[in-house]
Amino acid sequence: MGAVNFRIVPRSGKIIRYRNQSYRLVGSEPYRRRDGELSVILTWQSRCPECGEPFTTTSGLVTRHLTRRCPRHRKAGKPVSDKYKPDCHRRKRHG
Repeated sequence: MGAVNFRIVPRSGKIIRYRNQSYRLVGSEPYRRRDGELSVILTWQSRCPECGEPFTTTSGLVTRHLTRRCPRHRKAGKPVSDKYKPDCHRRKRHG
């Protein structure tokens, strides 16, 4: 199974895990492919494992890969460290 594998458009707020990283669906929009078929583009939000800043990325209903870093830290061909802890960048609530 790939990173994203849906037959129908999931609801906004859907959370998936890809390679130990969480992605939340924040939107979708119709898309017409080159062959004329209608499809959907999904917009996901995650946090950059380098700096913790949120970023968005897009996919179709089915894809094997998702972007793992923000535009500032994107490094083609360099994998994200396996030491990444997905919750390490969450802000603690005080009070």
